Amino acid sequence: MPLKRLALLLVVTLLIGCPVQPEPDPIPEPPTPGVFQSGAARLRMPVPLGIGTAGSSPIGSGTSSDSPYAKNFPATTRLHGHPDLRAIAYSRGEGFEVILVRSDMIAVLAQLRDQVVAELLSRTGRDYDDALIFGATHTHSGPGRFVQGFYSVITDAFFAPFYDALVDATADVIELALEDLAPAEMAVVYASAPEAHDDRRCDDGVDYTNDTTPLLVTRKGGVIESVAILYAMHGTILGPNDLTLTQDASGGVENFVEQVFDDPTVVMMMNTWGADMSPGTPDVAPPADATPLPDGYDKMERLGAYMAGIVRPALDTAEYTTEPDIRASTYRYTLGRAELGYEFGEFVYLFGAVYCSGGNDCAAPVVDEGLDSSCLPFPENAPAPMQSQVTVGMLGGAHFVTWAGECGTLLAEQTLSAIQQTEGVTDVLFFGYSNDYLGYSLQETDWWYGGYESSGAMWGPKQGEHISTRSVQSFQNYFSGTELPFTQPDGVPFFDTSEGEPVPVESALEVGTVVLEPPATVAPGDVVVATVNGSDAWLGAPLATLQWDDGGTWTDVLSGGSPMTSDGYGFWVDMAPDPPFQEADVLPMTRHFAWSFNLPVTSRYMALQSGRSYRLSVSVPQQQGDALTVMTGAFAVQ
Repeated sequence: MPLKRLALLLVVTLLIGCPVQPEPDPIPEPPTPGVFQSGAARLRMPVPLGIGTAGSSPIGSGTSSDSPYAKNFPATTRLHGHPDLRAIAYSRGEGFEVILVRSDMIAVLAQLRDQVVAELLSRTGRDYDDALIFGATHTHSGPGRFVQGFYSVITDAFFAPFYDALVDATADVIELALEDLAPAEMAVVYASAPEAHDDRRCDDGVDYTNDTTPLLVTRKGGVIESVAILYAMHGTILGPNDLTLTQDASGGVENFVEQVFDDPTVVMMMNTWGADMSPGTPDVAPPADATPLPDGYDKMERLGAYMAGIVRPALDTAEYTTEPDIRASTYRYTLGRAELGYEFGEFVYLFGAVYCSGGNDCAAPVVDEGLDSSCLPFPENAPAPMQSQVTVGMLGGAHFVTWAGECGTLLAEQTLSAIQQTEGVTDVLFFGYSNDYLGYSLQETDWWYGGYESSGAMWGPKQGEHISTRSVQSFQNYFSGTELPFTQPDGVPFFDTSEGEPVPVESALEVGTVVLEPPATVAPGDVVVATVNGSDAWLGAPLATLQWDDGGTWTDVLSGGSPMTSDGYGFWVDMAPDPPFQEADVLPMTRHFAWSFNLPVTSRYMALQSGRSYRLSVSVPQQQGDALTVMTGAFAVQ
């Protein structure tokens, strides 16, 4: 057989025996960022007045806890800045998104944050785990009852209906921000606010501050839509005996900064590190004939007025871009004695511990070598968190990192410095009190000086350094592609709300009746008081809007481009049930719920104008049907 034919037969035989392999699928092009869009929203937190606060022990408070919405803690009776949820969404398309959410709470736990992510997934089909930064202002006058486990001792017993409502409301405000997405531009501005906080950690013998104040600003059509203020402040002024739900120190900042704009603007204060930084008392004089305010309110006003004077001129220097770098990734890491590297005999608590006694009480710094053996242990059935999470990414020209709880200034600076060793990294934003809560974290050497901040670390002296190390490693993995030197856990199980108590919503009497009219005339320095019968607090507090007579037409008084309402810092609102709640009550009952609106005539926040007539328009929720709108009588300022 000719060689050519033999060769041909051989080729055919090989082809028959070895089918032709299909061409491999082309490697998909990596996603690319699209047009930058932003959106912002806010919602009332679905919290009933009467719930207990969080962050302090009820022992020795000396006040009653009689309320269907408080269990072991004193019941709140007043609102000053209704707790709310605020969201800002930054997006350049799927995979290039960051969503900031802040809540008026002492902390956000991983269970809450992850359940919100799951709720968004069920609603939208989108997984926002990498994108969501969910922070708390750390007010100790925010609602409790959102924790299962050991830490319910400082947050009151878990209340499943409230927790479920909180998850839904957080998902709601995020969806509203996403629905508001539209082409925008963004800037990152750096201000300085040295007088808004003070170093409170005297145990270490070091007097320090870090007043760097990053501002994330977006605008649409030349109009500023949102401002996120990053600042280090242990954000609590009022205490449990004030019986008040409030936005507290951060709310003072937000409310006053919003007033400097002509159009409605979502201002959000995201706490950075605040473990050792108490709210300051800036020297901002009140107006002449200022109305005397309840304890703590003046300090909130000083902070707000001072920060408004810092933020507004800083924004005038903003350099906007329509192509900011927007991206993020979330990492999870484990905690425990072995993970943190404790040797035999060191911090012997298998399930974590807090409230380690000892320390210097502000004497000269002395290391307390026995501090790690004098702590209150977490029980085996309710251990300290065994894992946590960190989100890293970019917002505009700045990189960022989150922190699970309250970080000390020196440890925060150490973490930022380590991140800045990454090639190409200069500016780094720090979101504290975000995505989880591990209590206080200090440098290991600092922890041994004792004091309040040391006592609040759940895993002892090495906790802060461990969180810092995992944060830096996660950052370097995401941005430099370095190998991740730890295995990520699957995530925490959600809190169980399946056996929640029913909400004892009561029938209210004479809903919408004005039972106390404001006086016909008032003077600077007075407090205008009007009382309206409303409904059970579970249905929400009535909302009063201040109006004035504008040439024969009643018009809403604007503050920062929005109506001035009793949810802001111009009012405080008291609620008194009649008959009063008693421990022996068989609920639900029928009673009056009197809601009183207290409006200072003259304050830093708002000074009513002499010679003008005002009134309140009050929207009152009902158990059935739409809210009622009732008007108080008019009052004139002399």
